[in-house]
Amino acid sequence: MPEAGHFIIALSIIIPVFYLTEGKFNKKVAVLFVLSNWIGPDHGQIFSNLFNLKQITGLNFHWFIPFLLWAIPLAYCYSYISRFSVKRTERFFTIADDGKRDVNWKNAYLVCISGGLLHTIADAYFRHNVYDSTIKILDGVIEPKIGELHQISSLGIDIGVTHVIFTYFIAIFVVFSLLYLLDKDFKKIFSFFIVYIAIVFMITVGFLSEEYDAAVIILSVTFIVIPLMLLFYVDKNVRNNPTHINTSPRFKVETGLKIVILLSLLFSAVLLVGGLVLAINPSLLDSLEIGEGFIVILGLLLIIVGSLLLSGVIGLLLRKNFGRIVIIVSMGALLLLIYPLFILGYLSQDDVKSLFKKEQGVENRRKKKN
Repeated sequence: MPEAGHFIIALSIIIPVFYLTEGKFNKKVAVLFVLSNWIGPDHGQIFSNLFNLKQITGLNFHWFIPFLLWAIPLAYCYSYISRFSVKRTERFFTIADDGKRDVNWKNAYLVCISGGLLHTIADAYFRHNVYDSTIKILDGVIEPKIGELHQISSLGIDIGVTHVIFTYFIAIFVVFSLLYLLDKDFKKIFSFFIVYIAIVFMITVGFLSEEYDAAVIILSVTFIVIPLMLLFYVDKNVRNNPTHINTSPRFKVETGLKIVILLSLLFSAVLLVGGLVLAINPSLLDSLEIGEGFIVILGLLLIIVGSLLLSGVIGLLLRKNFGRIVIIVSMGALLLLIYPLFILGYLSQDDVKSLFKKEQGVENRRKKKN
């Protein structure tokens, strides 16, 4: 299956979109789309393996339909991180607080689904034996293989080379219809598209047993039309319904900081214990189909990140800005888990930054007096 290739798929869509829209496409929607393409349902697989969720829930969250449930809380994180931007400073880069979430939960959820669909088909198609590869829709219920889609059989009506005439006249009809319809509104164009694919599907299944048009229809609608329509809908909705700065936070900054400290401490403990377990017993993640050597390295990295987190927690308790920065960097290193971005974002909020600047200012004044 692809790894970095998921980024290539997402960027292969986003770059032409930015060219077409002359850079007006919402950059945060684009980033969430790229991120959801990369991690997709793998996010559910990671937590399922860590906490044995399949045995508990009976659902395999690495499959697309269970992922629809998994994406509900995931979309809250995606929505929250749409509050932030990365901006250039004189010395480096910084995470800037824009003061509002540009992408609400509903739109973030739709982006999750769009990227998740593309991730699912990419996992199925880009394997060593593609024809025996399963499209992971619903474990044990809907699990078609790529080869089975290609072999959708007809009703057995053999019309020989007559299908060439059928397809030729359909082509003439489509070309001249489009010259007329593309001047019309989107609903008419989309209605024409639905009718056209219905006709082609019936002809293919009914008469043309040797053609792959049925598979083309299924795959193009499911893994091209739907993901792209969701993506463009979100961008349009974000532009037409801009969000506003929230002037009344849900809880006080100090309260939020205490929660962050507690969560970071828990993260640190989990990473240290988990890293130690993986380094000692790498066979625990055999289901991920990666080598044990890599798992040992992963365990050591978790131990390092967990240790950094622990030092960052101490810094937060002492109100030292280095602790905030260490936590931000550590949570950024845990991007694969997505949820640590909540903590990264919170510590990047302007009201939280000002809390540490205030402490730093008090400390500087004390030094001057001494």
